[in-house]
Order: sequence, then C-alpha cells, then structure tokens
Amino acid sequence: MNSLHRTTDELTLVDLATILVRRRVLFLAVLIIGLALAVGLYWHKRNQAPEQPPHLYVSTLAVGYSGRDLIESMQALRSQLEYAYIPQLQAELAKEKLPYVHVSIVTASEPDNNVLQLQTLGSADDAEAARRVHTRLLERIVARHSQIYASMEQTLKGAAPLQVSARLYPSTVLATSVDSGVPVVTVGRKFLFMACFLAVIAAFAAAYLVEFAVVVRRAMRK
Repeated sequence: MNSLHRTTDELTLVDLATILVRRRVLFLAVLIIGLALAVGLYWHKRNQAPEQPPHLYVSTLAVGYSGRDLIESMQALRSQLEYAYIPQLQAELAKEKLPYVHVSIVTASEPDNNVLQLQTLGSADDAEAARRVHTRLLERIVARHSQIYASMEQTLKGAAPLQVSARLYPSTVLATSVDSGVPVVTVGRKFLFMACFLAVIAAFAAAYLVEFAVVVRRAMRK
C-alpha cells in the first residue's frame, strides 16, 4: 500500500521525499521565487541610504526631600508635566515658531526613588530642540519646587539651622539633554538566512498542500 494512504497520521521522511519527487516542479518554482524575493529584499535594504543613527537625549532631575517624603510625589509631578507644563510649552514654541520634540517621562517604580528623567529619541539634528525643551521643562519644575522649599523653610524658621538642613533638600538638575545614544538594528546576514529559510518552508508547504488536496479529492471520488 502506498505510504501516503496509510491509516496512521504519521508522516515519515519517505512520505516527504515522495511528495517532493511528485511535486518537484511546484517545489522548485516556489523555492526559486521565494529565494529571489529574499535576495532582492536583502539587497534593496543594503543599498538604501543609511539612516541617521538615532540619539537618546536624557535629562535627569533629583527631586528634593522634606524629611522622608519628596517635595512633590512622582505621580503628582508626572501629572503636572503631562497636563500642564508640556502643553504650555508646546503652545509657547508654536508661537515662537520653534520645533517641539516628544518627551518621555521616566520614573523609577520604587516610591522613595527621587530620580526623574526626561527622554527624547531623535536624530543629531534634534539636539538643540531637545536641549531647549528639556531645559524649559526642568526650569518650570525647579521653580515650582523652589517655592515649595521656601515655604517649608519658612515653616521651620524657628528651628535650629542644622535641623532645617537635615530635613530639607532642594530639587537639583543632575544633567540636561545628555546624548546617550541607542543601538541601531541593521539588515545583515541573519535577515538573509531567515528569509531563505522561510522560502524553503514555503516551498515544502506548497508541495505538501497540493499533494494533500489531490489525495483528498481522490478519496472523495471513491
């Protein structure tokens, strides 16, 4: 009995070889087309003008403390940035006809961590815009925190100087728009290998499906 008509569902190497022999024209046609597409796409990607490597501009702020608590909680500070400072700055820059760059707000998950980062992903041409946007946002935050700090300092005016300095720490800008850089993913030999591998799989699948369809049609005619 032909191995393709066994009652078992197992598919052996002999079955695969038989399918490839019977459908060798289809297999080769799909394989050649797939390989041609893979090589063509690979060369197209390689010959494209290399894109300017992305840059990651990072500004860092250390939020001040009042005793064990932050002068302003990270959640409140994030809301202030998202719903007040950033929209206000966008409007200002639009009036000044200056470019705005997107800013991501990054904070640590730990509630007692006082580090806040402003991040902008862009090209080398975005360096000045990123510096301008980050600087203006940080100035707003520090100005607000300075007011809170002054108010707290006034409240503790009657306390000893050492006690005041031990309980209050002002917010401080640690870095402004530092270019950290990010790795660039390029099209290489791994891409070509995977594309060729998929072409082989597609050729196998096409041959098997056609053979399967023929076997099913014959079975239905009986």
